[in-house]
Amino acid sequence: MKNSSIELVVEFSDTGEPLRKETFVTRPMIKLSLVYECVSFLSILEDNPNTNDIQLMLDLVVRIYDEQFSKNQLIDGLPSHKAVPELYKQILFVASGNQVSDEIEDTVKSNPKIKSQEIKTWKEYKGQLNELIKDMTKEGKDMNEVLNLPYAFMVTDLSEEVKKVEHKESMLDAFM
Repeated sequence: MKNSSIELVVEFSDTGEPLRKETFVTRPMIKLSLVYECVSFLSILEDNPNTNDIQLMLDLVVRIYDEQFSKNQLIDGLPSHKAVPELYKQILFVASGNQVSDEIEDTVKSNPKIKSQEIKTWKEYKGQLNELIKDMTKEGKDMNEVLNLPYAFMVTDLSEEVKKVEHKESMLDAFM
């Protein structure tokens, strides 16, 4: 699995100069529920985030890093001119599935059935995630269980499921 990292200033001098920085790394397995939240947020985000959007971004990033730091530490630890782009980058990392390993990503990309389902907007992506969650709960899985699954597992499971489907020319071939 791939990780993202964020560097925060964790100690300041009396004059406000950074004394010590610390690098935090995302957890290896990010839950589907967090991916869904990031996609949902991006689907409603306007060009220039307002104060409420920035508060939501801060909350999401704290949870992306599994609360290794607080919201206040995040606010204080990022340089003001880089804060919003850094928050956006972290949310985009999770929403776009960048945490999935290269091996899984290559398998998914090489699959023609998955390739043909290109997503053009975050709203479309959110809709596809909704359908995936609905399908899994229709199969008898608990909603919380589905949302707590690691996203990478979902991608791996889907790519293997699509691989298993074989097209047969006749009904007789399908049963042989």
